[in-house]
Amino acid sequence: MKNKIGYILILIAIGFGFTSCDKLTESSEFERLFEYNYQFKNRVWNLDTIPTYHFEIENPSIPTNILLNVRNGLDYPFYNIFVKYSLEDSTGKVINSRQLEFDLLDPKSGRPFGKGATDLYFHQFECLSNFKFPYKGKYKFKITQYMREQELKGIHSVGVRIEKIK
Repeated sequence: MKNKIGYILILIAIGFGFTSCDKLTESSEFERLFEYNYQFKNRVWNLDTIPTYHFEIENPSIPTNILLNVRNGLDYPFYNIFVKYSLEDSTGKVINSRQLEFDLLDPKSGRPFGKGATDLYFHQFECLSNFKFPYKGKYKFKITQYMREQELKGIHSVGVRIEKIK
């Protein structure tokens, strides 16, 4: 019984933590429209795993930022990561696509960038800035690892965040 109560209290605390992380004040410049992170099994991003995020845009006249979320451990074997993203509309038409490189660690010192402690670090990288969707409707965002490693170890999760610019 004590274990169940402990687990419930931990879940409540985690829930408060997640909701308080994105509270916006009136002066905030951005508002989250969509965010989801794909967790990799065993902290390995397999080459054939392509996280895909489905979302809907209600007002295409509002400018947005599209950000890539990456969580990695210190066991990640490289200082950088190459990814390719693809933004598609509901018919599968590619609206925007690019290959990008981001640094997760300092190449000289090996010091991790991002927010974190011990061995887990969180990064948020800009894919598209001040972007306006062409029309109202459903979209999908795909992320492919371009390190060309069959098993890219040390990546805990990747995600996408779409935020409205106020």
